Formats: sequence, structure tokens, C-alpha cells
Amino acid sequence: MPRKIRNSTTFGLAVQLMFMVTATRLQLPQELFYIILIALLALQALFFERDNPGERVIDTQQYSFTEAPAQVFAAILITIPIVAPFVILGRRAIPADFLNEAFTQGIFVTFSETVYMIVTVRTLWYQDRNVGLVLWPPIFAFLHPAVRDNWIRGLFPMESFLAFVYAAAFGVFFWILWEGRTRRIFAKRYRRYFGAVTTWTSPLMITLFVIAFPLSVWLLDLFPLVIGHG
Repeated sequence: MPRKIRNSTTFGLAVQLMFMVTATRLQLPQELFYIILIALLALQALFFERDNPGERVIDTQQYSFTEAPAQVFAAILITIPIVAPFVILGRRAIPADFLNEAFTQGIFVTFSETVYMIVTVRTLWYQDRNVGLVLWPPIFAFLHPAVRDNWIRGLFPMESFLAFVYAAAFGVFFWILWEGRTRRIFAKRYRRYFGAVTTWTSPLMITLFVIAFPLSVWLLDLFPLVIGHG
């Protein structure tokens, strides 16, 4: 039977686009950007749950102290092969305020972007089709400053398209880490290693290694997976 989803609209996307354009033009401080983003996402989830009783957008149990350790462990194992090329091929450029940067990335950036992914995928439907699943990778890619700052201003350099593909690929990867908990992507005994915390931890590791060991591929300087500032 088709899933019954009521009133899944473009309301959330319109508010997000308005905020992203404003943030780009005003160059909001990074922490403020993510605080406002979380507030907007909370409203979007609240409106969706109000219109669809029984539908739950964010499964907070995944963040529990009993569920989180296995997810963190899995994120570390999965992410090590991804960051290894940065350590081997990149140049060492660890910033002096690296610990402060790690705190900001963990508390503000990767936490908020994980929630952003969950809310986008869970709340965007067209009749019985989950269009949020399809829209998430391009949305995540567009939001990165290397893409957003150019395209909003009507500029389309080759680097922006490479950046779009780079970020969209990671958007798919992070979705797999999250949905691996509930979908039949992995064997049932491994599903507890996936979820929101896995998706929170993996991009945090990737971002910190990209910051500490910058690497260029073709025309693109591989950038941190951060959407909040340019």
C-alpha cells in the first residue's frame, strides 16, 4: 500500500533557500549560521510531524549513550581508508588552532549537517515517493561555498562543477552510513554500527583531515565538507 504522507510541500526548501541566500550575502559567522540552521530544521520537522501524526523525523535513540559507541567505532574504521590519501599525498598544514577547529566542526558543523540530511530525506515527499532521498545529494553539494557562492552570483567556473560532484558523492556516502541502520544495505547483525552518530563522526574525521592535510586533484582543491561559510 502506498505510504500516506500529507502536506509534504516546498515550504521547508523555500525557507532554507531564503536563509542560504541571506547567509551568502551577509557572510554570517559560522557558529551563528549553524544555530539558525538547526532552528529552521527543527521547525520543518515539527510541521511535518504535525501534519503526519505517527511519522517521526529524527530518531533520537540513535544518539543514546548505549547506541553511540558502536557507531563511532564503525565510523572510524570506515573513514580511515578515505582519509589515508590526504595523509600520504597531501601537504601537512595543521593550523595552530586545530583543537578549537575540531570543537567547532564536531559541535556545530557535522552535527547540524547530519540533522540537515535526516530532515531533508524524511520530510520531502511527493505522494508516495520519497523525493528527499533524490534531492539530498544535489542540495548538499549546492550548499558548499565552492558551489553556492559562485552559482548564486551567476558564475559557473569548471571548479564549481567539480566541487558539486565531489560534495554530492559524499552526500550519498553519508546517507548510506545513516540509512544502513534501517534499510537492507547491510546484514542485520551489522546495522547497529550505522546511524546518525556514524554519519556525524565520519564527516568530522574527513573534514579535520582535509584541513590538516590539504590535497588537490586536477583543478580542484579538495575542500572541507562545510556548508556554513565561504
